Amino acid sequence: MLEPHGDELHHRASVKGLDFDTVVIADTESDSGSDPTSASLRMAYDVMITRARQRLVLGWQGSRLPTHLEGLVRWLRSR
Repeated sequence: MLEPHGDELHHRASVKGLDFDTVVIADTESDSGSDPTSASLRMAYDVMITRARQRLVLGWQGSRLPTHLEGLVRWLRSR
């Protein structure tokens, strides 16, 4: 996760309680093998995503959206 003017990089496990203008989660495909309904996976993404004050950028390798992000996309489109 990067802060645009402070250029801070944080591991996903250390961002709880912090806020950033922009949050970049670049490696979402690394979680695609996990159960998308897993409470720990959902909680981890909740913590990471809610750190963004203005922009959230999700990145992944491959041509398909990682399974665990499908519900998030539906949620974002409903906003």
